[in-house]
Amino acid sequence: MNAGIRSLDFNEQTKNLLVGTRGAEIIEVDTNKGTVIKTLINGHFEGTKQAELWGCACHPTEQIFASCGADSMIRVWSENKMLKAS
Repeated sequence: MNAGIRSLDFNEQTKNLLVGTRGAEIIEVDTNKGTVIKTLINGHFEGTKQAELWGCACHPTEQIFASCGADSMIRVWSENKMLKAS
Protein backbone atom coordinates (compact mmCIF):
# COMPACT_ATOMS: atom_id res chain seq x y z
CA MET A 1 0.00 0.00 0.00
CA ASN A 2 1.30 3.45 -0.87
CA ALA A 3 -0.15 5.13 2.21
CA GLY A 4 2.29 7.97 2.78
CA ILE A 5 3.63 9.45 6.01
CA ARG A 6 1.18 11.70 7.90
CA SER A 7 3.03 12.28 11.18
CA LEU A 8 6.33 11.65 12.96
CA ASP A 9 7.36 11.61 16.60
CA PHE A 10 10.82 10.99 18.07
CA ASN A 11 11.21 9.23 21.43
CA GLU A 12 14.26 10.85 23.05
CA GLN A 13 14.69 8.00 25.58
CA THR A 14 14.66 5.06 23.15
CA LYS A 15 15.89 7.04 20.10
CA ASN A 16 13.11 5.42 18.09
CA LEU A 17 10.85 7.13 15.61
CA LEU A 18 7.07 6.65 15.52
CA VAL A 19 5.64 7.00 12.02
CA GLY A 20 1.92 7.54 11.45
CA THR A 21 0.73 6.73 7.94
CA ARG A 22 -2.29 7.72 5.88
CA GLY A 23 -3.01 3.99 5.74
CA ALA A 24 -4.01 3.89 9.44
CA GLU A 25 -0.72 2.43 10.70
CA ILE A 26 1.66 3.48 13.46
CA ILE A 27 5.13 2.02 12.91
CA GLU A 28 8.12 2.09 15.28
CA VAL A 29 11.48 2.59 13.53
CA ASP A 30 14.97 2.07 15.00
CA THR A 31 16.82 5.25 13.99
CA ASN A 32 20.25 3.69 14.64
CA LYS A 33 19.67 0.81 12.20
CA GLY A 34 17.03 2.42 9.97
CA THR A 35 14.84 -0.65 10.32
CA VAL A 36 11.22 -1.20 11.31
CA ILE A 37 10.97 -2.60 14.83
CA LYS A 38 7.26 -3.37 14.65
CA THR A 39 3.89 -2.15 13.49
CA LEU A 40 2.09 -0.96 16.61
CA ILE A 41 -1.32 -0.29 15.04
CA ASN A 42 -2.79 -1.37 11.72
CA GLY A 43 -6.37 -0.14 11.29
CA HIS A 44 -8.85 -0.51 8.45
CA PHE A 45 -8.13 1.60 5.35
CA GLU A 46 -9.13 1.53 1.70
CA GLY A 47 -7.09 3.58 -0.79
CA THR A 48 -8.33 7.15 -1.04
CA LYS A 49 -11.79 6.40 0.39
CA GLN A 50 -12.70 7.10 3.98
CA ALA A 51 -11.86 4.17 6.23
CA GLU A 52 -14.91 2.33 7.49
CA LEU A 53 -15.28 -0.27 10.18
CA TRP A 54 -18.09 -2.59 9.01
CA GLY A 55 -18.27 -5.04 11.87
CA CYS A 56 -16.81 -6.22 15.16
CA ALA A 57 -17.43 -9.46 17.07
CA CYS A 58 -16.15 -10.66 20.45
CA HIS A 59 -15.13 -14.23 21.26
CA PRO A 60 -17.56 -15.78 23.77
CA THR A 61 -14.91 -16.98 26.24
CA GLU A 62 -11.51 -15.47 25.31
CA GLN A 63 -10.28 -11.87 25.38
CA ILE A 64 -10.07 -11.58 21.57
CA PHE A 65 -12.25 -10.01 18.90
CA ALA A 66 -12.45 -9.73 15.11
CA SER A 67 -13.06 -6.63 13.00
CA CYS A 68 -13.80 -6.14 9.31
CA GLY A 69 -13.88 -3.03 7.18
CA ALA A 70 -14.00 -1.29 3.82
CA ASP A 71 -10.47 -2.51 3.07
CA SER A 72 -11.85 -6.09 2.65
CA MET A 73 -9.70 -7.32 5.55
CA ILE A 74 -10.65 -9.33 8.62
CA ARG A 75 -8.37 -8.69 11.59
CA VAL A 76 -8.22 -10.68 14.83
CA TRP A 77 -7.11 -8.74 17.90
CA SER A 78 -6.21 -9.43 21.50
CA GLU A 79 -6.99 -6.65 23.96
CA ASN A 80 -3.83 -4.75 22.98
CA LYS A 81 -2.53 -5.98 19.60
CA MET A 82 -3.50 -7.43 16.25
CA LEU A 83 -2.98 -11.21 16.10
CA LYS A 84 -3.80 -11.95 12.47
CA ALA A 85 -5.00 -10.25 9.29
CA SER A 86 -6.50 -12.05 6.30
